Amino acid sequence: MDNTAQSTTPPLQPTQTNNQPTPTPSPSPKRFPLIFIFLALTLLFLLGVVVWYIFTNSNKPPTQQNMAKVTHAISTTSPTPTQANEVNIFQLEQAKVGATINGLKVKSVGPYKENINIKPNSKIVFEGKITLTGQYIQSGPSAVVPITEVCFEKLEPSSEVLLPKLSDDTRATWFCFNNPDNALQKLKVGEQNNNRTIEIENYTINHYPSEVYNTADLVRVTSTN
Repeated sequence: MDNTAQSTTPPLQPTQTNNQPTPTPSPSPKRFPLIFIFLALTLLFLLGVVVWYIFTNSNKPPTQQNMAKVTHAISTTSPTPTQANEVNIFQLEQAKVGATINGLKVKSVGPYKENINIKPNSKIVFEGKITLTGQYIQSGPSAVVPITEVCFEKLEPSSEVLLPKLSDDTRATWFCFNNPDNALQKLKVGEQNNNRTIEIENYTINHYPSEVYNTADLVRVTSTN
């Protein structure tokens, strides 16, 4: 009896099931659009140009045309006392007896206080009459000001420019009258309007590092504005 041939086919192995999830590929990083990079670089370049322009122009001296514009702007504004007096400022060395300064003749020159070595210390008396427009002010008599003082201030620029002024005198331009009682009557002190056009003479500059003021004689009142 023939032996039946045994099958050489190996038995089937059980299929193993893979329960692990299939890995998902990580997304690739987004690239920043090139247009934004270009715009950022352009803005930085423009900013650098603006900074360079401002820096270079700030170091340049003003041109003649710009200076003319500034001068025109100043001339069209209300002049300050310093601006008004620029044409008649003079040096103390120019004040010689007999010399003419701004249309007035120097009558006398000397120290405001004798035998004191201090600067400024000068008294200059001018000869000649001047017509001025401004406002008067009265002070005293009182416990603080025992005597009556009548002064003239807030001169119009066209009047202020008529009065000589020392180059190192930074005070506002005003003066008090040597004859206050006479000034009270002529100015009609007490009226509501204190604007006056007056004529003065013997204008005197008193320049000293203390509470001093310039003086003048009131000749007459020509107008009550």
